[in-house]
Amino acid sequence: MIDLKEIKEIAENTFLDDASVNLYLLENNKTKPDPLLIHELNINAEIAKQTRLLAKEYIQSIIKQAGSLDSIPDYDPDDEQPLFKVDSGKVKMFADLYAHIMGLKMRLPYKRKTVQEDKLTAWIFRFESVVNKKIEQMLFIQRFQPAKMLGSKGVTIFESGEAFKLLGRNILHFNLGMDLMFFRNTFVVTRTSSFEYIFGFEDYYRENAVQLVNDLSEATAVKLDFNLHFQDLNKVNEKISSNSRLARRLASARVNEYYTKISYKKLAALNKKHHLQLKLDPANKAWLIDDQADLQVMARIFNDDYEMSQLTDNEYTSMG
Repeated sequence: MIDLKEIKEIAENTFLDDASVNLYLLENNKTKPDPLLIHELNINAEIAKQTRLLAKEYIQSIIKQAGSLDSIPDYDPDDEQPLFKVDSGKVKMFADLYAHIMGLKMRLPYKRKTVQEDKLTAWIFRFESVVNKKIEQMLFIQRFQPAKMLGSKGVTIFESGEAFKLLGRNILHFNLGMDLMFFRNTFVVTRTSSFEYIFGFEDYYRENAVQLVNDLSEATAVKLDFNLHFQDLNKVNEKISSNSRLARRLASARVNEYYTKISYKKLAALNKKHHLQLKLDPANKAWLIDDQADLQVMARIFNDDYEMSQLTDNEYTSMG
């Protein structure tokens, strides 16, 4: 297990200053059998220098927030964590991505005309150097923002002395900060949304959330002692597709299966205690759910968020 002291020492012992620098753009076309494609940019010394500074700043920000790797929590999809770590073996897409980065799979030199801009998902900054006669490498990853790429309908100007100059159209832009770092099989992440987007976790959550809703809409699919009806199943699925946090909550509910412990009696008690204004039908032991507030409440109830867990005796905070 690495620790932040080790990362700090490597960074300070001229590792980043002496390291070779490679800059890649990740294209992820999910409709293809082999969806990942790495575009390698031909960069100069000034760009390499700037990326080294960004990497150092990221390491310092992690150390400032955490102090040690042991104090960094593991990834929890139910929580908007400002800082967390993940074993790379748990990130399904990474093995394939790493093979591209290491040249075991094809990489392409960056050419604007061969890139599908709407499929670009991330910048990848790779640093490699020799430390104690051993090759070490660090990866720093930043979510690619399509809006930052200059299109045919826009122009970019910059100040040069007392005048402004026009930049050409073949412009790429990365932000002055990283979203995550990879070192010795561990990711350290400071932006949950970027991590989940780059590695396709949003799709995973949506798929599981939609499956849960579809299962719950079929009376025989899930063991509940009440009937659950969705006012408009299509609108519910649209809501899940557009709300990544809701998708995470429903996907979590599908995994933890707390909802199987919710009886109609318990549901009615929660409704009364917390003034949830659920659309309940006592005569038929049914719950009608719309695609707006009721769906959010369902996610909270099915994740055991409203009071002490009957399974674990732990207190849970209601998630918005």
